[in-house]
Amino acid sequence: METPRPAPQSPLALGEGRVEFGTPEDVAVGFPLAGLGNRIVAAALDYLVTALVSILLLVALVFVSVSYSAAARTSLADLFRPDGEGAQAFLTILAAYQVLVFLVQWGYFVFAEMVWNGASPGKRLLGLRVIRDGGYPITFTSSVLRNLGRIADLLPGTGLVALVAMFFNRDEKRLGDVLAGTVVVRESREDAAFEPFEGQRHSALSERRFAFNRAALSSLGPEHLQVLRSWYRRAPSLPPAAADRLRARLADAFARRTLPADRWPVDDGERDALLRELLLALRERLEIEA
Repeated sequence: METPRPAPQSPLALGEGRVEFGTPEDVAVGFPLAGLGNRIVAAALDYLVTALVSILLLVALVFVSVSYSAAARTSLADLFRPDGEGAQAFLTILAAYQVLVFLVQWGYFVFAEMVWNGASPGKRLLGLRVIRDGGYPITFTSSVLRNLGRIADLLPGTGLVALVAMFFNRDEKRLGDVLAGTVVVRESREDAAFEPFEGQRHSALSERRFAFNRAALSSLGPEHLQVLRSWYRRAPSLPPAAADRLRARLADAFARRTLPADRWPVDDGERDALLRELLLALRERLEIEA
C-alpha cells in the first residue's frame, strides 16, 4: 500500500496527478496534470508552427541568394563553390539562417508563454498551461530555463529523453521542467463552466473592504482564479467545520500574497469578503489582459 504524502507546506502544492490546494481534509482544489498524450500533441502542433516559420526563412534565404547572385553578376553555382566569388556571402547568409532558426525554435516558446500566461498556441488548443511549482504564474526566468532544457529533452533528436523523463516522473516533468521548477497542467472544464458572482465587477462594487496592491495582484494568474472558482463551487458541499478551516487557510494564503499584514482578515466575514473581492478583481484584470 502506498504511503500517503505528507500535508503540503506551501499554500499551493503539487498533489498526485493534480496541482492542489493542500488541506488536512484532503480537499482537492486545483488543476489536473496535463497528461503525456496531451503534451505530445501540443508539442507536435507547436513544432509544426516553428517548422513552417523555418521554411519561410529558408525561402527568404534562397531569395536573398538569388538577389545577391543577380546583383553581383555571378551564377548561383558560384555561391556553392568554395572558391566561388560569392561563397563568403553565401556562408554568411547561411550562418545567419542557422541563428534565426535557433531563435525561432527556442524563442517561440518563451515568447508565447510570456504573452499567454504559460500557454503556447499548441497548449492553448488543448487547454494546457505551464505554472511554477506551488501554483504560481510562470516567470521569464523560469520560461527561459525550461526551454533551454528543451535542448537536452530533444536528444537524441527524437525527444526520447523528454518522453522517458515524463513517463517516470510522478508530476510528468521533462528535464526542462525539473530545471525550471515548473509543471504543465490541464485547465479543468468543470471548474471553468462554473462562474461565481457572474456579471459582477470589482470596479463596480459600491463598498470594498480591501484594496489590493497592483503589483501583488499582478503576481496572481489564471491558476489562482481557478482555485477561487473551485472554492465557491465546492464550499456548499463541504461539512461546515471543514469549510471553515479551508476558508481560513485559503483566505490567509491569499492575504499573505496581496495585503499588508495589518489588513489580513480576522474573522469569517472578512475572509468571505476577501475571497469574493479578490476573485472579482483578478477575473476583471485577466479579462482586460486577454
